[in-house]
Amino acid sequence: DIVNRYLAPVDVDPPVTFKIIQGTDVPNERFYFSVRALDGAPLPNDAGGVNPYRVHVDGVGSKARIEFGVITFTKPGTYVYELSEENLGLTGWVFDPTIYVRTVTVTETLDEAGEPTGVLTWTQQVTKTGDARPTEGELEFTNTYKKPEPENPDQPKPEKRTIRGEKTWKHGTNAASNRPTSIVVKL
Repeated sequence: DIVNRYLAPVDVDPPVTFKIIQGTDVPNERFYFSVRALDGAPLPNDAGGVNPYRVHVDGVGSKARIEFGVITFTKPGTYVYELSEENLGLTGWVFDPTIYVRTVTVTETLDEAGEPTGVLTWTQQVTKTGDARPTEGELEFTNTYKKPEPENPDQPKPEKRTIRGEKTWKHGTNAASNRPTSIVVKL
């Protein structure tokens, strides 16, 4: 007998992620985050097929909410994602290098007789790269800002000079192994 079964897709909303900013006199910047689907894992529904899928947050404040969007799973399996912040190299900023690894396991439930029900369920585990312990609660990326020191207009800027010279060694009867390979000149 051939039996066709319908598997109802299951929607999974990734954990809420927060951007935390530390520092004073923090400028208004835009920060980018990405979710990378590994090994053919489905992308967030809003990704439009783009992997990694990028989102951003704007503004100043101590904490900003980041949403990666809902992911729809249509079949059982284990799906792995990397969540990270992009280091934009902005002056005065130290970016958080953390990479979170999110593993979603989708299974089909069984009825009391052990027969498939056509209903998908899911579980997830999130870890930080380099740390096998599960991460509980919210995911956080913390950046620190330190305002660059202003240039002092009264302080003269160092000048660059090129000095050339020539030294002639008179070795006499010294063996080549005893001869210096360089000299230090103090100015």
